Amino acid sequence: MQPGEYSDTLRALGRLAEAAPAGGVRIDDEADQCTLAWGDSRLPEVALDPAKLEALRMVARMHRGIDGQRPRAALSRSLRTIGYVLDRMHANSFAITEMPEGFQVAARVGDKEGATIFRMTDIDRLAQEQSQENMRSGWG
Repeated sequence: MQPGEYSDTLRALGRLAEAAPAGGVRIDDEADQCTLAWGDSRLPEVALDPAKLEALRMVARMHRGIDGQRPRAALSRSLRTIGYVLDRMHANSFAITEMPEGFQVAARVGDKEGATIFRMTDIDRLAQEQSQENMRSGWG
């Protein structure tokens, strides 16, 4: 996954994770592979190379606006918003873990690493900022 693609890719991964009967999603982006795992160890870990990620993004794009209500739709929205932040900071790699209060995000930018927790109130605020920015740039 390349910087600049995180928002779209994480939204697509969120849609995939929403279909699983488990929470505690963990997404790791390292080198040429992205891994999706769940807190429920009964579910297998999913490893996606760049070609599989592109196919997943394409399918998710085709479903935009036609799905109706999904029980865990907030997951893909939250991951898209976190991806937006990672894109803006030009992260090289990251790890995201879903927690009851939000998401723990660790990222590497150049040779620096850091971590933070995004609570749902943070994600709501950032999603609104992203929406306003998209409206100003003609994407909304």
